[in-house]
This record gives sequence, structure tokens and C-alpha cells, in this order.
Amino acid sequence: YIPTKQEIEFQRTLLDRRQDWQWAYGVLAAYGLRPHELFFCRISPNPPYILKVLKGKTGTREVYPYHPQWVTEWELHRAKLPPATGKTFKDYGNRVN
Repeated sequence: YIPTKQEIEFQRTLLDRRQDWQWAYGVLAAYGLRPHELFFCRISPNPPYILKVLKGKTGTREVYPYHPQWVTEWELHRAKLPPATGKTFKDYGNRVN
């Protein structure tokens, strides 16, 4: 099952008390990242808001947003990482899940 754009937007509102996790959810939704990659990425501050994965299971890569308007609406280019630690990518992924 793939949620609709409206369902994704609604689910994000449920995290309104946690801007850090709201940012993380938004990045995962807008760019389709693996959960651990959000801790190892950088988003360009200007359109087209290319995200660069700096470390990950498949190495570095650049990703364009599926819904560019989410990047601006949700200010995803202004990183608000949730607090998480880990020794492996799996550890970071588990923190997200």
C-alpha cells in the first residue's frame, strides 16, 4: 500500500509537537530516503533543493525531491535532526522506526 499525498501530509501533522521528527518524516517522504540516510545528508539551500546522501549502504548520491513544494512548505532545507546515536546504519534506522 502506498499512501496518497494527502495521507502523507496528514500523518506529518500528527508530529506537530516534535519539529525534529516532523523534519525527519518530511525528508523521508519528500526524498524517499532509507531511514538511516537522514542522519547523513545535506540539502542544498536553493531550488531545486538537491539532497546529497553523504554516507549510506550504497555510498554517496544525489536525490531530487518527489514533491518539491514539501521542501519549501516544510522548510526541509533547514535541518532539524532528531537526537539519535548509533554505531551502524542499522542502529540509526532502528531509531527512526
